[in-house]
Amino acid sequence: MIRKINLLYNTLRYLKIQQIIYRLYYLTRNKSNLKKNDYKVTRLHAGLKPIQLKPYIAKPQTYTQPGTFCFINLVQAFKGAIDWNHAGHGKLWTYNLNYFDFLNQNSISREEGLRLIFNFIGSESILADGKEAYPTSLRLINWLKFIYRHNIRNQGINDFMLSDLHNLTRNVEFHLMANHLLENAMALTIGGYCLNQQDIYEKGMNLLVKELDEQICDDGGHYERSPMYHQILLDRLLDAINFLGEKENHILRPSAVSMLSWLESITFSDGSIPSFNDSSSGIAPSTAQLKEYAGTLGMSVKKIGFGNSGYRKFTSEHYELIADGGNIGPAYQAAHGHNDAGSFVLHVNKLPFIIDTGASTYEINDRRAHERSVTSHNTTHPDGIEPSELWSSFRVARRETVKITKETRDSLEITRVLPYKERQTLIRSFHCYDDFIRIFDQSQNGGNYKAYIHFAPHVEIKKTNYGISTSEADLFVNNVRDFGLEDCKIACGFNLLQDSKKLVMNYSGKMDTLIKIKAGKQ
Repeated sequence: MIRKINLLYNTLRYLKIQQIIYRLYYLTRNKSNLKKNDYKVTRLHAGLKPIQLKPYIAKPQTYTQPGTFCFINLVQAFKGAIDWNHAGHGKLWTYNLNYFDFLNQNSISREEGLRLIFNFIGSESILADGKEAYPTSLRLINWLKFIYRHNIRNQGINDFMLSDLHNLTRNVEFHLMANHLLENAMALTIGGYCLNQQDIYEKGMNLLVKELDEQICDDGGHYERSPMYHQILLDRLLDAINFLGEKENHILRPSAVSMLSWLESITFSDGSIPSFNDSSSGIAPSTAQLKEYAGTLGMSVKKIGFGNSGYRKFTSEHYELIADGGNIGPAYQAAHGHNDAGSFVLHVNKLPFIIDTGASTYEINDRRAHERSVTSHNTTHPDGIEPSELWSSFRVARRETVKITKETRDSLEITRVLPYKERQTLIRSFHCYDDFIRIFDQSQNGGNYKAYIHFAPHVEIKKTNYGISTSEADLFVNNVRDFGLEDCKIACGFNLLQDSKKLVMNYSGKMDTLIKIKAGKQ
């Protein structure tokens, strides 16, 4: 009980006062107001604003046949009426059902899309998770895209969207902030504009500009530091620019270009992104798709070096290495953060070699705890101690302080101070040359430490006296007490795991790892 109280206190103390006030307000307010939809009494007097959308990114095929949906790699077939509250696969699955992304997959017809919309409207009185602010935000934008694409003019649908829009204004997620609040702002902006609600449009635009300024780092990275969520949010921002046309979208374009440029920098030459923090395959549009979409809107990549997002990239003819030197964050909303400070991923000869284990679930379970833990990342920690206190599915209590203390064109030093009484300080430095990489780890405190390196599933590994040997590179480990290979699981999508191997090293005080690249595959 005392530990739970300490965790709760050390989580709450990082929140903004605004978050606490709104959480208390939403908890004490009449809960029926949270889900009430007054579309039956609200009429849309002015029709939809005429808009000609430019081509946007089609969504993956998640509506596979009538009544059958596949989200996060879990299939559900409904016989008869669709249960929009279906909870059998967890809340993330239910959220996806209520997003209505499937309206904008290439294979769905106008008639089938309308049937699903009317089925949803007919279930309004019993909707639960779908009336929360986050799925409402995404659903509004998806419905509008589908409606404009098929030139649909239906007063009942318009009235329902208008009611959803007004409902959203009463439930903006100021208690959560971060990507949820940014999604709310984009829905208010787009919905207010399309539905001719000038006051809501202005409220949304003001909030959107404010949150872009708050959430986008100076190098263009989103401050939750998840490449996957960065892609999702950039897609939505491009949608906002697409809907608004020339109306004030010059205000949004600089943020979009900055985000696009950061994404270009963190994307590997094979088009993939590193799975830092909560990132997983098959969820977000690819970097190539986002660049093409931005191009149709008249935007292109500009060169912006990495800055306060904390990531750094080193490249040579034969490899690409991305290192994580940033704090878990933002401090007041670290829900998608992992214990990955000092971690790195490495592609050799344009193929994944050392990888992050990624995210396969958001459920509160052992797998979620493991994927967020330091043992699932390519970094170090005092034996038996998590650098930051991660708990539940999205909570962080005490957290380490991380800072890039030195850097040059081919080197990087990351200093980490753990938040506990002993105040352990860990220093990791990368030295990157044409065909080898040297990583030095040292602690300013005594004790025993562990380090991990996770390999891509396709890598064939042989343990040697000096470390390991693979066809892509040899790893030499020095100043270690012992080392060995262990089985591990890699997330290759939500609810999809693949067997792989990780190198576990035990050391005291200092350790030196040399990665010697074998040239050849191009």
